[in-house]
Amino acid sequence: MFNGILSLQNKEKLSHDGYIYVMDKPSADGEKIFWRCDTRKTTECKGRIHTTADEERSFLRMVTAHSCSGLGDPARVGVQKVMSVIRQRGASTMEKPAQIRAAAVQNLPLAIMGQMPSTSASRKQVQRQRRKENNALASPPTRAEIVFTEQYMNREFNGQQERFLLADSGGEERILVFGSEASAGWSNQMEHVFMDGTFSVCPSLFYQLFIILSKRGGFVFPVLFCLLPDKTEQTYTRLFTLIKELWPLFYPNTISCDFERAIHNSIRTSFPESSIFCCFFHLRQNLRKHVSQSNLLNLYNNDPDFALKCKMIIALAFVPENDVINALNILENELDDRFEPLISWFVSTYIGRIRGNGTRANPIFPIPLWNVHTRTILNIHRTNNYSEACNRKIKRALGMSHPSLWLFLHSLKKFLALIDTDIELQVAGREPPRKRAKYMECDDRILRICNNYDFDTILDFLRGISHNFNID
Repeated sequence: MFNGILSLQNKEKLSHDGYIYVMDKPSADGEKIFWRCDTRKTTECKGRIHTTADEERSFLRMVTAHSCSGLGDPARVGVQKVMSVIRQRGASTMEKPAQIRAAAVQNLPLAIMGQMPSTSASRKQVQRQRRKENNALASPPTRAEIVFTEQYMNREFNGQQERFLLADSGGEERILVFGSEASAGWSNQMEHVFMDGTFSVCPSLFYQLFIILSKRGGFVFPVLFCLLPDKTEQTYTRLFTLIKELWPLFYPNTISCDFERAIHNSIRTSFPESSIFCCFFHLRQNLRKHVSQSNLLNLYNNDPDFALKCKMIIALAFVPENDVINALNILENELDDRFEPLISWFVSTYIGRIRGNGTRANPIFPIPLWNVHTRTILNIHRTNNYSEACNRKIKRALGMSHPSLWLFLHSLKKFLALIDTDIELQVAGREPPRKRAKYMECDDRILRICNNYDFDTILDFLRGISHNFNID
């Protein structure tokens, strides 16, 4: 039976009685395998054994005794097993070599620890293995010069080859769309969609990796991975045109995304009947950014009452739409001058300033985009945490920033294989993963507060909501 040792060329080795063997050849009848000592080239050892040719590799007989050593070396066997694990892990993930080594040496016997190669040697083996995995193509100098071989256009799915590169706009302002060809089969059922961009894991030739996820049952799955040259409205519109050509029946009811005008404008053009929902998670992030920019972060971190009142500003997202402006007016009267920069930002961005003629200007992001009162009552997603979680998983899978295009695609294929498994579990009737208990309890409290909404106690309402979220 294969015992976990691979050569530097990824060929099977065999250990027996403390010695390590490499495959020489099969017998003429194909029923046996002839093995020779793996030190033959350096020691001229003539040690040889025969095993069965089946998967068990059962020992049959010693043909020639070893001359390299009178005794076996079980520590050397153990070291080679560990190094095989390190090389395989290096090829299948983009974890840092030090992380791979640290995981591999956990709980090793002292006899093996003392014979392990140095950290530097382990790192070089991982790097060498990764170069072998990704040496098929050199990184092109420009997006227009990218030429895909079949290896990167297709992937194996369910024992067959399917398209992996689903759309390619061509040209210097190139857009590439990757995913599972099988997802087209349920694209007409993608009613609730989540979109988000991430930058650190994006290949260096592109500006961002834009991920589209869709709800299916109680699960949310990534369905498209899009490499974009920038974040302009024109580029998003070109992307959505490619997707509609790819999936003519794709027309979501709701699209949850970040506070980004270019995306919103493009969605309104490409999917005019879809409702756009902005994410409360990103609203919290925006508040934190403006607390910092207003030099209020130290006060926020050290004054709990100040922090609570800061959060009450964005807790307005949980107030019914028609009451938001009146609630803001009452809240403003409760806040002192320290909050003026935050109120000014919030009003101009999300409410609209009052003009000289008494009318209110249009905000950058109108109230219906970011209000979550109805979404909370109806248990519709008020955050885009699915996208954030997907981004984190991809970052962990790559383990590096701005990889080469080929390294990125190599890892993305493996990431898609994990998604295939999750989808099949959903098909098999498995329950979706549950939220952690503390988050479920928090959601229950917020729902209870929203169900008991009364404008006459609006400050209590805002304070109650604010007790149940943080902005870090």
